[in-house]
Order: sequence, then C-alpha cells, then structure tokens
Amino acid sequence: MEPLILRLLGRPEVSCGERFLRFRSRKEFALLVYLASEGGMHPREKLAALFWPESREESSRAALRNAIHGLRKTLQTSTGEDHLRVGRDSAIGLDLASSVELDLDLLREASDATRLPAEAPGGEFRSVLEELRVAAAVYRGEFLEGFSLDDAPDFEYWVELEREGWRRRVEAVFDRLSGLELETGEMEAAITTAGHWTQHAPLSEAAHLRLMEALFAAGDGAAALRAFEACRRTLGEGLGVEPSAETEALVARIRAEARSTLQHARSRTTGTAGPARGVLEVPFVGRSEEFGVLVAEYYSARTESARAVAVVGEAGIGKTRLVEQFLRWARAEGADVIRGAAFEATGGLPYGPWSAP
Repeated sequence: MEPLILRLLGRPEVSCGERFLRFRSRKEFALLVYLASEGGMHPREKLAALFWPESREESSRAALRNAIHGLRKTLQTSTGEDHLRVGRDSAIGLDLASSVELDLDLLREASDATRLPAEAPGGEFRSVLEELRVAAAVYRGEFLEGFSLDDAPDFEYWVELEREGWRRRVEAVFDRLSGLELETGEMEAAITTAGHWTQHAPLSEAAHLRLMEALFAAGDGAAALRAFEACRRTLGEGLGVEPSAETEALVARIRAEARSTLQHARSRTTGTAGPARGVLEVPFVGRSEEFGVLVAEYYSARTESARAVAVVGEAGIGKTRLVEQFLRWARAEGADVIRGAAFEATGGLPYGPWSAP
C-alpha cells in the first residue's frame, strides 16, 4: 500500500506514490492539514466553528459533514485507505498510525535532536548529524506557504502561530547542523547549510554570521566580506538596523588577516620581515560573542578612556585561546601589546607579572 504523503513546509502538496491528490474545496484540504498537524481527536463543534465561523450552527455542522464525506472519498479513492478516525463522541482525527508520511514529523524530531550534548558518542553524533541533514532538506519554505482561507480568521491565526513555531524549529536545525559541520571540519557542507539558512531566513543575522564564519574557516575571506555586505544591506532594508558587535568583530578579524596576508606577500617579494601569514586563526565556533565583547572594549579604550576586562570561567573552556586570539587581532590592528602572567604559587611578589623577562 503506497503511503499518503503530506508536504506542508513550503507550498503544500499531498500525494500518494507519484500521484498528487486533488480536493473538492480549499476547506476540505485545510481540514486535512489541521488534523494532520494537530494530531489527536477534535470535536465537530470546534471544527465547524473554526472553518465556518459566520454560519449558523446547523449550517456549519452540515458543511463539516459534507467536507468530511468528500475528504474520506478522496482519500479512499486515491490511497485505498480511509485514514480518518471517528470517536465515540463523533470527534474526528487523522489516523497517523496508518501509512501517512508527514514532513513536519522529520523537522520536529530533528529540532529535538539539537539538544544533543557535544560529548555524545561518535555513532550517536553521526546519526544526529544525518537526521539534521534530512530535516534541513525537507524544509522547502514556510508552513502552508501561499495558502489561506479569508473567511476563516481563527484558522488563519492558527496558521500564523504554526508558521512561527516551525520557523523557530528550522532555525535551530540550521544553526546546530552548520555548527556541527564547522566543528568537524566539513567546510563546504557548512557553507551550503548556512547558505540555505540565509535563503530561508534572510533577516536572521545569526544565519549571515554563520555563513561568514564558514567562508572564513574555508579560507575565502573575500567571500566572507561579501556575505557581510549582503547581511548589512538586508538588515538595513528589512529591519532598519546595523549588524551587531559580534558580526562587526568577525569582520574586523577577517580584514586584519587580509592585511596580514598582504604584508606577508610583500615581505616575500621584498625580502623584508613581516608578520607570518595566518597570524589569525580561523574562527573558533562558540566564542564569537566573547570575542566581540573584547573588540568592543578595545575600540572604547581607543576613543574614550582606559578599560579593564576580566575573562573568567572554569579551567579548560578556552579562556587562554580566546585571549591569544584577541591579542593577535590587536597586534594586527597596530596596537602595542604588553603581556604578563601571575600564578598562585608565585603570589606576593610586587609587580611580579611585569618583572618577568
């Protein structure tokens, strides 16, 4: 028996095998969508009021009976199964335990998998990575894209709530998937995922930032800067805002590396000393926000007054690497860097951090 396939992310499609199903009316189709998305059983009174709010009770109940009859006939003719369930109290539901495939289920399960801890076993990690990729692939656009019922405002309100919910879920999937791909060194995959994220959510600065990170990590700083310009233009036109300090910090690092690379190329042709190529490492995932804070404080110190920043946290979480990255960036910006170190075992020595050779 071929399954009933409902694709509700993007322009909605219902098919059985290679045949697309046709419905007698938009409300008949909307009824199927509602039952599939919500699951469970629903009282006829609620369904009648949802889809025929302006009709009298008798008329709306009759219209619902007609829609149920037509929907049942369409499903039985096309798939050979009824798929609809009727409870003892005449409540109606869709039998999702039958051969029904719903793209919402894939995205729901994958978004739940975004909470997988970073230290998960390798096999489980790869399984979740594949699950995230499948969910990202089935997302063709917003929930019920292009579909509406002008004479059913409560249904329209429900659709808007569903769209927002599925929007958040797919953002979590794209975020976690592209982040995992960056962490595992799959740069091209990360670029592709982040690119799809920006297409589906053009006003999401997080999507643009991840695309910049992936391009930078792949060694294409020029493309990362182009992605930044697209981000700034999109945010300005769509929301009337400028990119955040975190995004500006990454741009500063990319430009600093570009200057460092150019200086190194000149030193090779002239024989003069210059900073080594790649003085700045590629962005390390998970510390862009903290790096942005340091950069913001740096610019404040240049334009206002002296600043002091403490980097605190548990041992082994990357504090030293973060500071090293920032100091390299500051040198590339032309700052004078003075370093010192203090240890608990050598405490009490006046000016100890600055007296070491």
